[in-house]
Amino acid sequence: MSVSKNSKKRFRSNLLAFVTIFGIFYAYIFLTKSGTKCFFKSVTGIPCPSCGMTRSYLHVFHGEWGEAFYDHPLFITIPFIVVAIVLSYFFYENRKIRRVTNAFLIIMVVVFIGVYIYRMFLYFPDTDPLKFYDQGIAPRIYKFSDKLFFH
Repeated sequence: MSVSKNSKKRFRSNLLAFVTIFGIFYAYIFLTKSGTKCFFKSVTGIPCPSCGMTRSYLHVFHGEWGEAFYDHPLFITIPFIVVAIVLSYFFYENRKIRRVTNAFLIIMVVVFIGVYIYRMFLYFPDTDPLKFYDQGIAPRIYKFSDKLFFH
């Protein structure tokens, strides 16, 4: 099956928007020398569901599998998720493949959220990789408004 022209255009425009937004964000991170590279954590101060994923892969590249699972136990699922996304893109018109890949991706989202909640109970706010980031935009706004209005 071939990919329709509309889905190709939509994919390209979404990819361009994604690259533009994150390019601007990472330029901001580089210019301000922020302590975190996570968009969600930089804004909210709260770790995202994938926090620790980069560290996990760095540990894998050094053969440190225990540390990799500690930093993010779902790092091993990322290649499968990428394959599912690619399959759903290339076989968009095949309903059976699209249903299976969409079901898999929905299950992965639910698993990621469940593991995230569990890890937040275990590690947040004081233990890496799920430390609270007090230099995030929202925490700084809160501190500023607290000083402005209540002190």
